[in-house]
Amino acid sequence: MLNSEDRLTLTARPLRGLRRCGRLRQAGTLPPVVKTLLKHGASVNNATLTNSTPLRAACFDGHLEIVRYLVEHRADMEVANRHGHTCLMISCYKGHKEIAKFLLDRGADVNRKSVKGNTALHDCAESGSLDIMKMLLKCNARMERDGYGMTPLLAASVTGHTNIVEYLAHQPRTSREECIDALELLGHRLPYRGLISEEIEMLCALLQLFFKHCSACLVHLVLNSRCGRNRLHCSY
Repeated sequence: MLNSEDRLTLTARPLRGLRRCGRLRQAGTLPPVVKTLLKHGASVNNATLTNSTPLRAACFDGHLEIVRYLVEHRADMEVANRHGHTCLMISCYKGHKEIAKFLLDRGADVNRKSVKGNTALHDCAESGSLDIMKMLLKCNARMERDGYGMTPLLAASVTGHTNIVEYLAHQPRTSREECIDALELLGHRLPYRGLISEEIEMLCALLQLFFKHCSACLVHLVLNSRCGRNRLHCSY
């Protein structure tokens, strides 16, 4: 609120306040609101109790105009929340391609790690954001293991994102052993989720890939007696 001296006193947390502003966007009043807040002294990097900033909130909700405006007014892109997740990471996880591209163009750290050791590549793998993943790799993102030993390829296999698995399996930096592990994880995951025709075709293509490049790979279709469905097991 504005006091008698025309100074702004903020009582709401920035994350909650920005989301309330987000509801005004349909009426076309959001940009003026943000500009007014900053003009009257609102801190662009003020954080919540979980260390989430207004910029991170805008990245979470997909408000590109707000993201651009905050960054232009010196919002710190590298401030991470209490879990170590940055603005780039949450943009990748939520699938906000244009925001991720903007942050990358502005120099966001593509290899920054969270508290648990995951990177933006892991977030793309877990959410199935293939287009953003391709952008990250063009920006020299490294396919490293997180604190649990999971690579982006393995993370995609666990979450059943066949499009990510197919893409990463063709990358020259992916080892044969990792491909085999990914196939085993993916084969275990998909039958329980229920496959659509496109995923069945993609899984067949993956099998052909592994047979071609992994001559020592023995693939077995083993009947799961508990649910009457096939599970895919792989050993080497």
